[in-house]
Amino acid sequence: MIKFFRKIRQNLLSEGKTGKYIKYAIGEILLVVIGILIALQINNWNDQRISKKEVITQLKILSIELKDDINLFESQIKSYPERVDYLQKLSQGEFEELDLSLFFEIVVWNDTPILFGDSYANLKTNGGIDLIDDKDLKNKLGFYNDRARLTTNELIDYGRSTALENVDMTVLSYMEYDNNNELVKENTIRVIKEKKLNNIINYQLMTKKTQLNIYTDMNEFAQKLKEQLDEYIQTLE
Repeated sequence: MIKFFRKIRQNLLSEGKTGKYIKYAIGEILLVVIGILIALQINNWNDQRISKKEVITQLKILSIELKDDINLFESQIKSYPERVDYLQKLSQGEFEELDLSLFFEIVVWNDTPILFGDSYANLKTNGGIDLIDDKDLKNKLGFYNDRARLTTNELIDYGRSTALENVDMTVLSYMEYDNNNELVKENTIRVIKEKKLNNIINYQLMTKKTQLNIYTDMNEFAQKLKEQLDEYIQTLE
């Protein structure tokens, strides 16, 4: 092909057709440029196909992580009402219906921050988020991962740190244990009636109610988000 073009140029020069030669040379340059642009475009298409494939993989992992979040939220939602009910009865002095051996565990117990998955962070790092063309889905993913998750853990950590700073020592100061390391029921009831632990009980009751509402809202949001994400993944495949 190169020899063919060279021969044409030589013929034009030998015939003295300088004007045609210049036009031909320009045309040849344009053909080369067009060829380069086409090659670059094809390369970009290949890169985009690879990126799209990687994004789909990450989105599938994100869907799995959302399912893990939902399972965790549902587990907390299932266990919290009993704890809230226990604290409610403690606050109202309904001791007869309670197993006071669980007092320390329920009053002092607090969640630990949730270890969420990192697939969304990976998508942000490698630019995969920008390839999601569903603006509503992209915004919801951002809200859930950058704000809702963070707020949830901040509230958990706040309640936990408050308990560690105030609840543990107060409970240990007033509670009495027998030789079997069991709380002495009479002493526990007396201390509660004297309202020495009343503020702590009510604080934990308020905290658990708030966290239960958060888990319920997060669970609902995560479920809808996963459904929308799964539908979007199907459109990409």
